[in-house]
Amino acid sequence: MAMSKEIDYVTLFNEGKNKPAGYTIKSPSKHELQITFSPVEVSIKDIKDDYFYMLATNTAGILELSLITKKGNLRHPDMKARQFIAFCLNHFSTTAFPIKAFRGIWYGENNVNYKKFRQIYELTDNKVVAAKYTWSGKTFISFGFTEISDGDVEIKNGYPKLDIQGEVVLALFSKPK
Repeated sequence: MAMSKEIDYVTLFNEGKNKPAGYTIKSPSKHELQITFSPVEVSIKDIKDDYFYMLATNTAGILELSLITKKGNLRHPDMKARQFIAFCLNHFSTTAFPIKAFRGIWYGENNVNYKKFRQIYELTDNKVVAAKYTWSGKTFISFGFTEISDGDVEIKNGYPKLDIQGEVVLALFSKPK
């Protein structure tokens, strides 16, 4: 069985720079994806199954990420979170607000980061350790965003900015000064 060609995010977004926000493409795996691209936001959403999406918002140099690429054991064939993050870092480096920190937004029982955070936090009672053990935490650290303290991890009830109900974990990882 031949593997499908992966999306090249750089090409995808370069082609979309002159298109209206919310344009759609057919992916190599034949999914229809909606792309939103602006100086402060980048997103990809599967039109037929909008459970899957990747959203990056640059707020004054803090990159907020909400990446839903997996449902149970099903991984979306076109949603490559690490590649998306690398693209966003590069893209926003040329804007008025280069990225100086990542904010992970983790919620919901199906979110692997949320589940891992809760699991480690229950074992250690340490929010920083729990945040570092998530996939996002490990990924942010691998990109050089290694600074995080207890005050950088919040457990909240809801997150109106993304219309999220229930418990939400916000974790801020910064570059060393």
